[in-house]
Formats: sequence, structure tokens, C-alpha cells
Amino acid sequence: MKSVREAPPRFHARWSALSRRYRYRLATPGSPAPRAWVLDRMPDAGALRDGLARVAAAPTMRGFCSEAKDAPALTTAALETDGDALTVTLEAPAFGKREVRNLVASLVNVALGRAAPSMLATLAGSRWPYHANAAPPDGLTLEAVCYPPDLDPFV
Repeated sequence: MKSVREAPPRFHARWSALSRRYRYRLATPGSPAPRAWVLDRMPDAGALRDGLARVAAAPTMRGFCSEAKDAPALTTAALETDGDALTVTLEAPAFGKREVRNLVASLVNVALGRAAPSMLATLAGSRWPYHANAAPPDGLTLEAVCYPPDLDPFV
């Protein structure tokens, strides 16, 4: 059932949010995975998990943003395998411009052996905007936005 109701006067869709959760899917050609970045070969799942652990331990993500802004640390960084696809789930209080796509591209480069794993933590803490290739938007989905209970118009 669908319904409509007025949000509280202090509610703002962007600024009232406590966190956002994104999902990014990776697949290979011929995979039935919908909305995915289709790669010639699947990245090593173990290397992706290791990379996610390195990034999750970083105190900031500002180096993955396309603009020089502060970006809070991740609260969730997970990898799931789903048949022929891999799904990266990232959650944080906020994300900078193209941050998720930049982070996923960096993780894939490490998992395919194109970059050293140590570069992830270095890049996360960088004071300079990200200028490497971003992952395509095809695999990115905003999965959830969480609001305080007293402001959440979707409860």
C-alpha cells in the first residue's frame, strides 16, 4: 500500500539524513546480474575484501571525492558474492561527489593487480581531489537513506 503524508517542517531530504547506503555491482559478460559494471574478468574477491578492510580502517574518505571536501569514514564496507556477480556495499554519514564510483574503481584496480593495495589507505587520506578513472554509473544504486526517527517521513 502506498500513502502520502507531510514531512515535519524541520525535515530536509539531504541535511536531515544520518547515513546513506550504496550498493555497487560488478559482473562479467553474459552474467544475468542487472545494473552492473560489466568487466572482462571478475576481480579477485579476496583482494576486494582486503581492499575494503584497508579503506574501512581509514579515518576519512576525502581522497576519493572529486572535489576537495571532507568525507567521513565508512560505517559499513562489505562484499557479497552472488553467482556471477560481486556486490560492494558502502555506508557512511555522507558521500562526496563521485566518491563511491571512485572508490570502487580503485578497489577493482587493486583486485585486478593494476595497483598496490597500500595505495587505498594513502588515497583515502589524500588532501587532493581524486583525478583517476571512476567506475561507470551502471552498477551504482542508492539503497537506503536513514533519518532520525522523529524526522523520518517514511516510517
